[in-house]
Amino acid sequence: MKNQLYILISFILLSGVAFGQTTGKNVFNVKIRFDKEIPVDKIEVFYNQEGLKNGFQYVNYRIDKIKNEIELFGENGWIIGGKHVCHFPVIVFSYSEMKKYDNGFNKKEERQTNTFY
Repeated sequence: MKNQLYILISFILLSGVAFGQTTGKNVFNVKIRFDKEIPVDKIEVFYNQEGLKNGFQYVNYRIDKIKNEIELFGENGWIIGGKHVCHFPVIVFSYSEMKKYDNGFNKKEERQTNTFY
């Protein structure tokens, strides 16, 4: 009986360390260069906002047309442990353009949306 009590007490004390969680914030700065065929000035930037879980506090970006790249900078918060999964939040780039299609029978123009994440 005494041994079982010691085992139970040790497990309770150990579980406070082993099953704990941590939180934090990071500042990031990322440059993303696009292919020459992708017009960087027509790209829209979206990101997820999850509130208290892993998510961005804020995101800003600068467009460099000469290098055809977008520089993202901001701050993200994260939680490790518990029931939360640690991941970097998703950033989505999207742009639309009109494309002409000719399949031999008819010609038509449709809007094509391209999405990158």
